[in-house]
Amino acid sequence: MRAAALVFFVMLTASAASAHETMFGLGPRTIWKAGLEVELEQEFEAGSHFWSGNNRDENPRNRRVFMHMITPGMTYGFSRDFALRVKTPFYYMREETKDGVEWYSGAAKFRVGGAYRFVQNVFGGGSSKASWFADIEIPTATRSQGMPDEPEFDDNWTFTWGLSASTSTTRHYLWADFAGRGSTQLDGSGAGPEFQTHLAYAYRFWELTDYKDLDMIMLVEADFKAAAQGVLNGDRDENSGGFVFHLALGFQINVTNRVEVKWGINLPVYRFVYGRQFYHDIQGMLMFSYLI
Repeated sequence: MRAAALVFFVMLTASAASAHETMFGLGPRTIWKAGLEVELEQEFEAGSHFWSGNNRDENPRNRRVFMHMITPGMTYGFSRDFALRVKTPFYYMREETKDGVEWYSGAAKFRVGGAYRFVQNVFGGGSSKASWFADIEIPTATRSQGMPDEPEFDDNWTFTWGLSASTSTTRHYLWADFAGRGSTQLDGSGAGPEFQTHLAYAYRFWELTDYKDLDMIMLVEADFKAAAQGVLNGDRDENSGGFVFHLALGFQINVTNRVEVKWGINLPVYRFVYGRQFYHDIQGMLMFSYLI
């Protein structure tokens, strides 16, 4: 009887862990064989300051930007260890200056990515795993009403390759992502190469006793990005690249381990940029997903 209870407990923990992922992580996740995850993610970003180094710079036109990104996505599990994900983001952006207000809208870069889990270890009361992941950003951005001057809207292909590792128990989760990112820099313009890392911790408010239990966790996340300067019209772009450190706080609710809702905010607590750059003050996210 005790052995049967232990087996059920371990299976429940491993399954619950597969349904929890970070808010601002770097890559896709694996799901079960023939599993399908449909998601709708919303990201919000606002900024009102230019930066030089780690100091605020002048903003003579009083520029203020708000962007809302809406991203439908779908992940399919070809096996328990390999999955592919497609994301199709659309955006609108409001840019306000002392000269007036401009609106931009359309598609951003569509993304195709995959994850391959090469380590899966289930133990009494928890599990651990490690995965390789890759992501490709396709230059699909449109110009329906103009286009923001940001790398995610340029005509370059962008490639990300990384490693993700995680471990979990009945009440605690830990994640670590490490990735490199590079752009094709077509026509002599584009962002420089980047190194990214993302760390996260989650706490489950109560232990699960059944798959149908309501599940709620709190997430605390941190990320660090180091970016080299890019190029602009064949020359080094002096106003690009730098170092940024974010902290995030959020919550996630799971219903029957298939319906997932998460929300949170992400704050740049330290930034050092080369040249003079406009940078966001806050990011937020709200996501709904359903695993079939």
